[in-house]
Amino acid sequence: MRLFLLLILSATLLFGGYWVFAAQMIERQGTALLARSAQLGGQMQPVTGFPRAFRTTIEAPLWRSRDGLSGWSAAELALAAASHQPNRISADFPTAQVLRLGGTDMAVDTQHMTGALALGADQSLRAVELQLGGAEFGPAAPLSAAGQSALNLRQIEGARYAVEAQINDLSLAPGTLTLVGSETDLPDLVARVAITAEAEFAHGLPLHAPWPDLQALDLTGSILDWGALQASMTGRLARSASGTMNGQIQLELQDWRPFHALLLAQGALPPDAAMLAGMFLAGQAAPGTHAVTLPLELRAQVLSLGPFALARLPQF
Repeated sequence: MRLFLLLILSATLLFGGYWVFAAQMIERQGTALLARSAQLGGQMQPVTGFPRAFRTTIEAPLWRSRDGLSGWSAAELALAAASHQPNRISADFPTAQVLRLGGTDMAVDTQHMTGALALGADQSLRAVELQLGGAEFGPAAPLSAAGQSALNLRQIEGARYAVEAQINDLSLAPGTLTLVGSETDLPDLVARVAITAEAEFAHGLPLHAPWPDLQALDLTGSILDWGALQASMTGRLARSASGTMNGQIQLELQDWRPFHALLLAQGALPPDAAMLAGMFLAGQAAPGTHAVTLPLELRAQVLSLGPFALARLPQF
């Protein structure tokens, strides 16, 4: 009996020592990461949760892109991990957040938002998950609301990762709907946007350093469900020696006419080329339908359909 009690006491002391040591390491590493990173910010609070978990809060957390035009911030971010799985971290986001896009700050109020990440022994990312229960956006945002959405990133091997993203029930803000143009006859609700892809980076994604550049993206599937505009895309993009993304994308449309109207409303097609583009699209349609499959080309960040330049994509 005495030996049994001694074993229990020894195990308790050993586990307690492990927890204290791990908690101190988490605090030191987290504080150092926030202090030296040019893209992250915040104040890490002491680790609690003994003995079953490690819990901490980052006050005033923020993330900013390298060019400063994109970012995220909030009042606090709660992090937790089970004591026996310290490399599997869950995050509980506050309902009030600020999102920066194109240098403009936008208020975001979420119903609930959670995240999780899994780390390898070398502190590189193995998996990342984000779950959004719904959100409402401030007046400066191009959207007014979004429904349930999810993002998943999972390491396949080395620097290659599988990416899955889905956003449901996107309500366009009045200003955005005006830009879309009433002549397109597209609703203010985008029912669904979904993407599946495989992304290849220069090396594995580290936790304690800036992410490496994206080298290639294999778009294995995507869906746009927006009223009469029903579209899907597949293709491959790769970074050139000059640093820009180039590649080809196959765009499938169930009906080319809403797409043509949207390009015209956005100014991607000049009025004098609208008729020529319409004839081109009609000529590509399957017999007896308005369905078309179009080859899009991305060269030096410019997305084109044949001779028509549709958009200049941001650097990524």
